[in-house]
Amino acid sequence: MKITRLIFPILLLATGLTACAAPTAASGQSNAAATPTESAPAQDATRTLTICLAYEPESLYLYAARSQAARDVLQAIYDGPFDEVDGKTQPVILQSLPEVSYAQITAQAGMKVVDTSGQVVNLQAGTRVFPSGCRRAECVVAWDGTSTLQLDQPRATFRLLEGLTWSDGQSLTAADSAYSFTLASDPATPGDKTLVAQTATYRKLDASTLQWTGLPGLVTDAYTDYFWPPLPQHAWGSLSAAELLTADASARQPLGWGPYVLDEWKSGEYIRLIKNPYYFRAAEGLPKFDTLVFKITDSHGDTNLANLKFDRKPYAQFKYDLGDYQGEVDQNGCDLISGTVDMTDQFEVLHILLDYFSDPAVKVSAAPQGRAAWLLFNRREDANGDKALFDNLAMRQAAVACLERGELAETVFHNLVQVPNAFTFDGSGDAVNPNAALAPDPARGNALLQESGWQAGEPRTSAGVAGLPDGTPLSVNYLVENDEADLAAAQQVKASLTECGFQVNIIAAAPQVYWDKDAAESIFRGNWDLAQVSWTVPAGDPCPLVESASRLQAENQNAGLNFSGLVDARVDDLCRQWMETPLSADRQTLLTQMESILNQDMDIIPLYTYNNLLVSRDDSCAFQTSRQSELFGIESFDYGVDCLP
Repeated sequence: MKITRLIFPILLLATGLTACAAPTAASGQSNAAATPTESAPAQDATRTLTICLAYEPESLYLYAARSQAARDVLQAIYDGPFDEVDGKTQPVILQSLPEVSYAQITAQAGMKVVDTSGQVVNLQAGTRVFPSGCRRAECVVAWDGTSTLQLDQPRATFRLLEGLTWSDGQSLTAADSAYSFTLASDPATPGDKTLVAQTATYRKLDASTLQWTGLPGLVTDAYTDYFWPPLPQHAWGSLSAAELLTADASARQPLGWGPYVLDEWKSGEYIRLIKNPYYFRAAEGLPKFDTLVFKITDSHGDTNLANLKFDRKPYAQFKYDLGDYQGEVDQNGCDLISGTVDMTDQFEVLHILLDYFSDPAVKVSAAPQGRAAWLLFNRREDANGDKALFDNLAMRQAAVACLERGELAETVFHNLVQVPNAFTFDGSGDAVNPNAALAPDPARGNALLQESGWQAGEPRTSAGVAGLPDGTPLSVNYLVENDEADLAAAQQVKASLTECGFQVNIIAAAPQVYWDKDAAESIFRGNWDLAQVSWTVPAGDPCPLVESASRLQAENQNAGLNFSGLVDARVDDLCRQWMETPLSADRQTLLTQMESILNQDMDIIPLYTYNNLLVSRDDSCAFQTSRQSELFGIESFDYGVDCLP
């Protein structure tokens, strides 16, 4: 962390910091009940929480907000309608989870139904459906076009809490959710229309009750997905769906029912919100702050640490002080750096701030969202039909035994990443079924290499290895994206493998080359023996990553993302079942079986998982995060003496 670079962003942001201290509302730009006067900075009279945001949201309109920054801000404007806590769905603005029932209908040819893959189709001979009472792949039928076919039609009833209001004081009713569904259904509204297409009707029954009816044949347990978050019809009803995409009322000043209401958005500088006086949880003392400021900084970790409030004096030897700008940060800096900021360039600094003294200067929390770094083995045959080096399980086992993943995490990332104990599609660091073979054991790795015909040396050379002349060096090409952190991790992997006698040639490809299917140094081409890939986790549908090309071709699907060229009939069969497995518990069973196979055969090796980091002042209370947003529960965020250990 170089102070010269730290001070520069402060100079750039000084105007923004001052603006946050004493904002001036632009004409027509405030929908709050009251605006602080210019002569009385909000911080002097009220409690303020300031959050550093790496970039500006593109929009705050619910159906146009796609970025993490937008979702973070919307956590303050809306609350729920459902939250996920410890993997369980909880109602927030509803009285309970939906009441579900089914009607049995007799299907007719040409009727619009949902097939086993979730697609809406017109029923005809050959259509694969879940007949009435069927919820799993083993009872699926392909309709013959003539037999009587009974299908279930699902129905869910949602009941809103009584007394909900919008942040302007107007009543929030079931009609607002029905209005939201109408907007979501409009062709002008962007986004996936699958849920809309699977819906037969969505209507209000009374002021607080809605009823959703799905198309016949739909099987799901995710009924909360079929509740459309209310939108304020009384305020937006005169605007078309197309106009709402850009209208200030929806895109820059949306009404909500959450803990805060938008007060002012000064482009490029900040988004300021104030406590919503009509918040339905206000009697609980929520939210904790009178003012919430999202300060627009940039994506660099050092810029954001320069804006973070913490005591720099004990770290004088590291030259972290901000000089004349310390006062600005003390008064108007950030209390929290959101996960939108890439903190990988500041791991060494965070290590010092966390561990140099017994009392850390900051707090670091991991968000559920992140990226997993996986090591892949090329399994493709070459142009002559010869098997790849790592098609041999013993060679994969040897390479993995030589890896010092814990050392990698400590040396490169100062233990601010997770080292998974097994491969999982969600990148979890603590899998339920650990893979003991991932533990470092160079002696075993060397023994496996020796048994496989690779004689000791620097590098090892072949002796009796099928398809290779004796004396061939154990040389492998290692493809990695030319990113500083990825490359540093690859160098550590290289060092581990070199200790076991591998000669490792790192190919650092620029991102635009790495992901270009036509480039020679692309992960798609297979001109490598080992490849390091960074993947967003959790991975929604695992099958494109592991199902074979032949299965994809048989299903008339485009080539997937099976970069290794893995072919495993067991995995293909599980993916075939996955396509017709709609219930989450059953999908988890398939996922566990798939992960078990991949771990047993050492097909994908988890190097580390980097979760988005939330960095905050040292007196922050513990954060509650969820997969919906790292700022889930923002109404309860707090700091002060009560939060100290």
